[in-house]
Amino acid sequence: ANASPKFKSALSQRSLPFWDDVKKKLDAKTALVSYVITDSAKVILIGNSSGLILKTIPAKTDIERLVRGFVTQLKLQIPEIEPLRTNLTKILWEPVEQALKELGPIENVIILPQGPLSFLPFEALGTDTYLLEKYTISYQLSGALIANQGLSQVNAKPAFIALAPVLKMKKPTL
Repeated sequence: ANASPKFKSALSQRSLPFWDDVKKKLDAKTALVSYVITDSAKVILIGNSSGLILKTIPAKTDIERLVRGFVTQLKLQIPEIEPLRTNLTKILWEPVEQALKELGPIENVIILPQGPLSFLPFEALGTDTYLLEKYTISYQLSGALIANQGLSQVNAKPAFIALAPVLKMKKPTL
């Protein structure tokens, strides 16, 4: 009810934003990775300020089952997670990695997950290293929200503040 005007504007748009409107909000080192999952097709759109690349995932891939299994294994800290992590990386990230190489040196990745991918921590994917070690990863709900944001908001580095109380203990008196 009390949503920001930019958020309301993005929600009220009935059509997808044009790529030209979205790419204006990205710099050369920031890439947008949008997963589009339907019953008949599974597509990944990867782009930055210089271009847009389309990659596909085999249509018969049961992404929901793979993600559910991976997230469960992460939660339970099952040691045999590596084969599933490698498989998910091969299916969901290797096509993206190829596109990122074509787009130039990328440091920041904005992921627009869809469906079961909304539950996947992409930072935990990777083969030799975790994606978290290679990229600054953030998530966004839609391209329309990005198109309506200012450039500084899109490329802002995530901030983390931690506070802890300092308690002074009195020495016991005997």
